[in-house]
Amino acid sequence: MSIVLISTAKYCKFPDEDTKMSREPGKGYDRERFELQRIHCAGQDTSSLKKIECWKTCLRSNIVECFPLFHEFITSNTLSVDAQITAEVILHLTNLPGELKRYFPEIGNAESWIRNPFKVSPESINASLSIKQQKSLLEMSADQILLADFTKMSLIEFWAARLGEYPELSRKAVNFLLPFATTYLCESGFTHLVMIKTKYRNRLHAEPELRLKLTKIVPKIDSICDSKQPTHRIN
Repeated sequence: MSIVLISTAKYCKFPDEDTKMSREPGKGYDRERFELQRIHCAGQDTSSLKKIECWKTCLRSNIVECFPLFHEFITSNTLSVDAQITAEVILHLTNLPGELKRYFPEIGNAESWIRNPFKVSPESINASLSIKQQKSLLEMSADQILLADFTKMSLIEFWAARLGEYPELSRKAVNFLLPFATTYLCESGFTHLVMIKTKYRNRLHAEPELRLKLTKIVPKIDSICDSKQPTHRIN
């Protein structure tokens, strides 16, 4: 028995995180693809390209462990992947580096300080920055405590956390990085909207459901249920 995937190879049928037997498009392959986008826009483009080549090599050998949810589903249900589908996914992976470069072009030298503020020098500092910003950037580049934070945090988290200490540099960096972070939510939102607003629910106002799908806040189900339970007054 073969798993049928949408022919574009952009979306795959994977088990839902809560219900193994349910199938949900995009959960496995798209998750890895969005992770590649995050790595690529963070400046680690060589790493993302190597990861894509690794995926292609695994698929040519019928190894699907690189897509964890997909692998879990086919092994738990004793399924196999059709050769044509594998070929389509490999083709999509072949085209993916070009798409990454189109969505996330190379960061020029003018913005290299955003990628790594600890590699700047007085000679290489961006001339478009004001004198005050240049001074702040040089001070930051010599701060070893901030360097330790830089190695532990993502790029957007690091610059957002600097708003109190270096407000001008922080705003400038966050405004530059923000479009990359919101691209993931946009792509993920389209995927979830296709699942929520079907032809049988075409008049549904899907905004509340989309908010629940995209939020990272985990609801406290037990507390919510307890607050809704009726109370019985004993006279």
